[in-house]
Amino acid sequence: SSSISEQESALEAAVLNSFARWLESNGAKTNGVRMVQTRAMNWGLTASRDVDEGARLARLPRRLQLSYRHDDGDDDFDDASASTSTPPSLTRLIDQVPADLWSAKLGLALLRERALGAKSRFAPYVRLLPAAHQGIPLFFSPANAAALQYPPVAAQLRRRARFLMDFADGPLKQAYAEEKKKRLLQEEDGTSNVAYASSPFDGYAVEADALGWATACASSRAFRVRGPDHPAAFLPLIDVANHAFDASAVVR
Repeated sequence: SSSISEQESALEAAVLNSFARWLESNGAKTNGVRMVQTRAMNWGLTASRDVDEGARLARLPRRLQLSYRHDDGDDDFDDASASTSTPPSLTRLIDQVPADLWSAKLGLALLRERALGAKSRFAPYVRLLPAAHQGIPLFFSPANAAALQYPPVAAQLRRRARFLMDFADGPLKQAYAEEKKKRLLQEEDGTSNVAYASSPFDGYAVEADALGWATACASSRAFRVRGPDHPAAFLPLIDVANHAFDASAVVR
């Protein structure tokens, strides 16, 4: 009905306004672009006016780039300007992910921000992320994956799906059990807040479907603006721009 549609439009506008205020208050700059939402592509980025060739359309400071601290210490990672700190418990999980599954590594960092909810510095950004991913190969059924008729791709999809199940049933389940045990002990000592602060996901359990969602978010949106030797990052606002073979803008 029209009333439901009006309510949805009002909610979308409120979420977008909150996101815009968050960007501005944290030092992001835009020039001639704006976010739009359509039923076909969800959120997207479009020009709001004619812009000159070579003009800078958006600037995103490091503190708004959602990533994680590199496992080798990453001397180029400045905690003072970084998006968020990475607790050792989360770093240990990230280190257990194979290097070629970089999207799962970044997905774990995203899951921490989602678990933190309103406490997350990235809450306005996380609220804009899709609740589900339509047409992502990672979520193909075995029959649909086989229908690709290209064995290397089908094998890769099976490997990623198996990784999600095994990682959720292994390291993630073990990490949650250890944190739960630690919280019980520290609640007896009256220091339970310490346990939550060190928990990778704020005390929540993470299962395969959540890890799959976060991995799909990373694989479809993340950038490696700092080069192949550094972790990928989510770039709020910039990552809603559509990819194109004949691109009209670049990210650097």
